[in-house]
Amino acid sequence: MNNSHWLRLALILCLSPSAYAQQHTHGQGELLIAQDGERWHLQLILPAADALGFEHEAKTSEQKKAQHHLAHKLTHNAGVVQLAGQCSLVSAEHSLQAVDNQNHPHKHHEHHEHHDDNEQHHEHRHSNIEVTYQYDCASAVTQLSLPLFESMPSLSLIKAQWLTDKGQGVANLTSSQPYIAW
Repeated sequence: MNNSHWLRLALILCLSPSAYAQQHTHGQGELLIAQDGERWHLQLILPAADALGFEHEAKTSEQKKAQHHLAHKLTHNAGVVQLAGQCSLVSAEHSLQAVDNQNHPHKHHEHHEHHDDNEQHHEHRHSNIEVTYQYDCASAVTQLSLPLFESMPSLSLIKAQWLTDKGQGVANLTSSQPYIAW
């Protein structure tokens, strides 16, 4: 398959809405990986609750500090994703500044104690943080690892999908198995 076909398939893989994006689960994220020759495209989707500790617009000074720290970490890929190979980061983009705009409605049911014992419905919003990295790699990439598990202890699972020159696959990454080897 030539590079234009790989790129087309990679874009479909990376731009398609995932089951995860429709089914928000705390503790679980998603990683999409696509290779086009020397260029690697990575898209990481994390629940804001696991990445930040909250899912709403930062209000307190502690929340604003946490949001700023995470934005810096994501922008510079500091302890987020590592590629084993001679790779240089070309670009990094994240949705952190728009956490409140990335909400997915989800209803929670709460029972309030009243004489009539009526059920009240309250809408609660779940937010995801998305980060996209592009790397140029001068040598073969033999492994991808996610050191982000160390800084996000409530994150228990990243569902990874990839499409590379060596093939395609899926894997569940955890803190005890935080890497994919090719």
